Amino acid sequence: MNTARTTRGSALSTAFVPPFAAIADSDRPPPTLIESAKGIHLTDSTGHRVIDAWSGMVCVGLGYANEELIETLVAQTRKLSYAHSLYDTTHQLTIDLCERLVEVTPESLQHVFLSMSGSDAADTLLKVMRYHNNVTGRPQKKHVIALDRAYHGANSVVAGLTHFPECNDNFDVPLPTQHHIPSPWHFGANQGRSADEIIGNSVAALRSTVAEIGPENAAAFVCEPVMITAGVIVPPLGWLAAMGDACAELDLMFMVDEVVTGFGRTGRMFACEWDDVKPDMMFLAKGMTSGYIPQGAALFSNEIYRGMTEAMSRDTIFGHGFTHTGHPPSCAVTLKCIELYLDLVDNSARLGLHLLSRLTELAEADPWVTHVRGRGLAAGVDLLGDKDAGTPLDPSLDAMLRIRREAHRRGLMTRVFDGDMFGFAPPLIITEDEIDEMIEIFAASVAAVRNNEDQQ
Repeated sequence: MNTARTTRGSALSTAFVPPFAAIADSDRPPPTLIESAKGIHLTDSTGHRVIDAWSGMVCVGLGYANEELIETLVAQTRKLSYAHSLYDTTHQLTIDLCERLVEVTPESLQHVFLSMSGSDAADTLLKVMRYHNNVTGRPQKKHVIALDRAYHGANSVVAGLTHFPECNDNFDVPLPTQHHIPSPWHFGANQGRSADEIIGNSVAALRSTVAEIGPENAAAFVCEPVMITAGVIVPPLGWLAAMGDACAELDLMFMVDEVVTGFGRTGRMFACEWDDVKPDMMFLAKGMTSGYIPQGAALFSNEIYRGMTEAMSRDTIFGHGFTHTGHPPSCAVTLKCIELYLDLVDNSARLGLHLLSRLTELAEADPWVTHVRGRGLAAGVDLLGDKDAGTPLDPSLDAMLRIRREAHRRGLMTRVFDGDMFGFAPPLIITEDEIDEMIEIFAASVAAVRNNEDQQ
C-alpha cells in the first residue's frame, strides 16, 4: 500500500492528483476542505462559513441542499439507479428529457445526445460534425475556429479549442485543424472601440481565417455567448447574431457553448435568446443539474441529423456513446431543474441589474475597481493600479491573491482570473440583500489590501 505524503505534511495523500493545480509544487498551500453547504453558503472543515459567489464552478444555480432536488435524486435512485441507453435499450426518462430540452432550447435544435459533462458533449458535437461531413461527401471539411481565451472543456480534442496556455502546453493541442480569432473583449485590439466596431472586427477575423484555411476546409465556428471563464467577457448585443449570420454565409456550422450560460444564468433561459440566435449545434452541462449529479447534452439541428441518416445505410451503427448516457437519476434531476429554473429566469435578470448597479457604484468609489460588465447573474470587474492611465497593479503587491484570501476570511469565496479580473456568478436563488453583503465584503477586502491592512 502506497502511504506517500506530500512534503508539506498535509493530511492529503499524494494519491489525489488535483485538477488545474501546480502539481509539481510540493509547498503549495493545502486545499480548502468543504464539508457542507446550504443555500448560497459553504462551510469548510474549520467551521468557517462563506458566500459562494461562483456557484461552485458556475453550476449550482439552484443553491445547495435544495430539498426538491434531493428528493428527486433519492426517489429515482430507489426506483431505477442505472439503465444504459445502448443496443436498443433505454428508459422513459431519456425520451422525456430529450423532448423537454428540444422544447426549451432554440427551435433550430431538434436532436439530443446525452453525455455526462460539457467536455464530452463538446467532443460529441465535434464527432457529429466530422461524421456528417464524411458521409455527405465533404471529408476535407474538418477545421474549427474558436476564440482566443475560450474555454470549451479539457478532453483531448476539445482542449485544442480551449485557448489557455495551461490547457494547451505539453498536451499537443491545438490540433492543426483548430484555429483561434481574437475575442470581443474590451482590451487589446478592441480597447476604446464601439459595439459596431467590435462586431465588425470579429466578423472580419472570421472571414479572414476561413479564407486562409480555405472555405472547402472550414467546418465550424464555436463560441460562448458570454465568455465566463475568460473573466466574464460580455460581447455587445448583436455580436452573436452577426457571427451566426457570418457562419451561414461562410458555410460553417454555428456551434454555441451554453455549458455555463444556459439555464437562466444570463437572465434568459439560454443566452442565445438575447440575440434570438438559432444555432446549428449547442452543448450544455453544469447548471442543467445544478451540480447535484453529472449530466451533459449535445444538441444539433434536423438538417445535420438528416444529412447523416440519409447518407447512412439502414444497418450502419453510429458508434458513439457512453456507459452513463441517459443515466436515470441524472435525467430525473435535470427535468426537475428545468422546472425550477423556468421560475428563476426573471429573478436572474432583475438581480443581475442590481449586481451590476452595486459593482458600478464600487467602481466609481474605489481607486482600483474598473471595467464593470455582466449579463444576468454573471458579472466581472478589472482591477488597475491607475484607472486614468490604465496602469496595471504592481505585480509585487500580489494584490489579487491577497484580496481573494481577505475576502475568504471575511466570508466570501469568489473567482480570480488572469489579467487582474474578478468574477461573480452566485446561485440564482440569491437575494438582493445577499448581493449587497457580497459586494460589501468584496469592497472591504479590496480596500484592506490597498491600504495594506489585510491579514497576510
